[in-house]
Amino acid sequence: MTARVIASLQARFDPDVIAKWLISITPGVISAIITFLIFWLIFLLFLRIMNFAMKKANLDQTLSVFFADLLKYVVLGSGLLASLSELGINTSSIIASLGVAGLTIGFAAKDTLSNLMSGLFIFWDRPFSVGDIVIIAGQY
Repeated sequence: MTARVIASLQARFDPDVIAKWLISITPGVISAIITFLIFWLIFLLFLRIMNFAMKKANLDQTLSVFFADLLKYVVLGSGLLASLSELGINTSSIIASLGVAGLTIGFAAKDTLSNLMSGLFIFWDRPFSVGDIVIIAGQY
């Protein structure tokens, strides 16, 4: 039995087999890296445009950081999915799994999401900004 296992491992880890496998996946890996780099450059371009527009609009620093993070996760997440697709990985199942996980977390964390939405409304309304002193129940 151990001789059979050893023979199987030797067949799988034969240098010729590994070399052929590496040669076969190299174009996909290069294509995936180039795809992700293109998305990274798109992110940097959009970030510069967004920062310029935020400064011109004189928006709050907290809001600009929020939008920069949102832009980063959307663009680089899309780049990651496109890169995985270039490697031949079926990304539709990953997207469906993320959707189901998001729905499950949404139902499980209903109160937390409610508080998050309340915070976003306060954030959007901006009754105070960075540096303001807020007194709640007699405490700073």
